[in-house]
Amino acid sequence: MSLRARLLLTFGVLALATVGAAFWTVRTVERRLVEQTDAQIDNASRFERFDRGPDRGRGSDHPEDHPDDHEDPQEDPPLGGFNTLYVAELVGGSIERIASPDVSGDSYPDPLLDAAAVEALVDDASRGPDHFTVAATDESSLRYRISIRQEPPDDRTYIIGAPLDAVDAAVRAIQRTAFGLAALTLALLALAAWWLTRLGLRPIKQMTAAAEGIAAGSLSQRVPLAPAATEAGQLGGALNGMLARLEESFDERTRTEQRLRQFAADASHELRTPVQTIRGYGELFRMGALDDDERLVDAMRRTEQEATRMGRIIDDLLLLARLDQQRPMEQADVDVTDIALDAASDARAIQPHRLIDFSSDEPVVVRGDQLRLRQVLANLLTNAVVHTPVESRITVFVRVDRDSGTATIEVADSGPGMDAVTAAQVFERFYRSDQSRSRASGGSGLGLSIVRGIVEAHGGSVTLMSSEQDGTSVRLTLPLARRSTALTVP
Repeated sequence: MSLRARLLLTFGVLALATVGAAFWTVRTVERRLVEQTDAQIDNASRFERFDRGPDRGRGSDHPEDHPDDHEDPQEDPPLGGFNTLYVAELVGGSIERIASPDVSGDSYPDPLLDAAAVEALVDDASRGPDHFTVAATDESSLRYRISIRQEPPDDRTYIIGAPLDAVDAAVRAIQRTAFGLAALTLALLALAAWWLTRLGLRPIKQMTAAAEGIAAGSLSQRVPLAPAATEAGQLGGALNGMLARLEESFDERTRTEQRLRQFAADASHELRTPVQTIRGYGELFRMGALDDDERLVDAMRRTEQEATRMGRIIDDLLLLARLDQQRPMEQADVDVTDIALDAASDARAIQPHRLIDFSSDEPVVVRGDQLRLRQVLANLLTNAVVHTPVESRITVFVRVDRDSGTATIEVADSGPGMDAVTAAQVFERFYRSDQSRSRASGGSGLGLSIVRGIVEAHGGSVTLMSSEQDGTSVRLTLPLARRSTALTVP
């Protein structure tokens, strides 16, 4: 069953309960008022004197025919004035009225009674309730509550009744109040049902539509937000956050797949060149084209060079794979000042005529893998030497920031810098600004990728700043050594 159907069913049950409560209230009040009227009839104790007086209605106009009726009129006044009960006597198979109620100043119509039925009730010892309700003789809406009583010593049968006009008026007033309140309650319930089914469930319908669109492949869809204080608004916010993360995850997966395809293509390209070179020299040797020692020695030298270069590429790829797998590295206290100084000295040995400056205030110790950190500095200095003219100046300095607990190593050159597009991609694997892939213009394009992977494995970060006027600067930030530091690749 849908939520809308459940809500409508709930409101329907509440509506029935409201109407039932109103009906039960009216019936209960009516029953209680009728019981009070019955008690009023039962408490009438002076009806036995209603036949005394000049107007008893017994068919005689001569008081002397009834000697028992001569009593003091002050003690037993005749009927008249304010009276609330109807009193009659069953005489000779007919009903003779003794008194009629005149509460409003006018005589009430008599109750509609059948003498034979009254006699049958008197003769039936097992008759039902002592009180019953009858209509009036004038066919109006007036009703009477009637009780039949036999009084000793002569077992004369009296009929005592009370009009229910006051009871009916009170019941009608209560009916108007109760059913008016019920109608108002039903209207409020209908309004609440409309609000919940149309307005309250609208965000859910919108969420359903958005979910269907997402299932169809549109990850950019978002759920329209309801007020944040409502459950629908909170759910919509949570769904939008989840959708944003899903979209980011799918986008990242797409980018990863693209990088993986590019990585496979670049790796194949880089490895294919030395493999083809080695195979070419092998075919020349098999065909007997290397028929003199000089040509054979040159072929073996080139084969060895290409094999060595291919080995370096494979080693770099294995290192990157280990970094991607988050394998732990060796840990030791490493003085990066010595490492940076050694890297600068190696660069001077490669190009003695190049100006390479080194600056450091003090020994700076970090926790990490000394071999990998040396590889980082070597890669940075090699890049600076290879990609800048010999007259360009290279500066290496090491600083420590005690407040942040980090060490900073920076390698800067004054050569021609890179444009913004190239600077944003230099850390990508196999990326080279020279798309011709000439060996003379650089290596395999894995150097800076390895730098970033190793530094991040040590909990640090790499920042590259470059401009075509000021040259290029690569800054490494590493956490200083702490005894409790556990180094793992993130």
